[in-house]
Amino acid sequence: MIAMPVTAAVGSALSGFILGLDGTLGLKGWQWLFLLEGLPSAILGLVVYAYLDDKPQNAAWLDADEKRTLAATLAAERRNDVTAPVQAGGSKSIASELLSPVVAKFAIAYFCLVNTLAMVAVWTPLIVKSFSADASNRTIGLLAAIPQVCTIVAMIWWGRRSDRQQERKWHLMLPMLFSAAGWLCTAYSANPAMRMLGVCLASAGSYTAMSIFWTTPDHALSFRARAIGIAVINATGNISSALNPLVVGWLKDVTHSFSAGLLYSAALLVAGVIVVMMLPMDKREAPRAKVA
Repeated sequence: MIAMPVTAAVGSALSGFILGLDGTLGLKGWQWLFLLEGLPSAILGLVVYAYLDDKPQNAAWLDADEKRTLAATLAAERRNDVTAPVQAGGSKSIASELLSPVVAKFAIAYFCLVNTLAMVAVWTPLIVKSFSADASNRTIGLLAAIPQVCTIVAMIWWGRRSDRQQERKWHLMLPMLFSAAGWLCTAYSANPAMRMLGVCLASAGSYTAMSIFWTTPDHALSFRARAIGIAVINATGNISSALNPLVVGWLKDVTHSFSAGLLYSAALLVAGVIVVMMLPMDKREAPRAKVA
């Protein structure tokens, strides 16, 4: 997951230079941006489809020991599947698990969190540009990379702390609150340095919360429903990612400022924290496989 802020930092700095190609070969800067950053992603999607395998045994890029370790780990998860809900008549169906309040809470919490992830990814350059309208695209690209560098450090440090303590709920809630505070700082501060600090807090908090979030749903879903349940949660979050540019763009057009959009993101984060408080997140170690 650290690859996300790493690529965002590199992409922000690189995008500023690519926009400088405006007029080259008759193409506008944004057209060069789409070609040089979008086309490789499309090609890589085809490469990944051919490269990834469904089972450890089929992965030519794993050695024999790695294949055995992964296979044993998966087998251990099935044996230790203590989360499979059981009623008097037996196990619940997969459909009933996916429609359960627990999955709904996870989906709503992730919806609230992904809004800020989209806010950081889409709007950070324009928010930074609002600090100084005279800054060049290259300068804005370099400045927009600063929050991502802070995010990388925060994700490593906070993730290790959560692992050491084997605690998830507070390690998820606190970064979300820090992120909300960051957006409020950006919205209400008149000092450009403080507003940049707010963006750094918002970015670091949201990405750190995301990395903690994805350690938790598997503990609340049975093994057989886990893949589909995670897909449902992720798909719900993606809806928020699609809505953010529309909502924030509309609020900016109406108010002629990013402040309303920032308050919208902060409010969703606080709502997400309230939902997280109701989620089942026990302190426990994941099952470990015994490999001969």
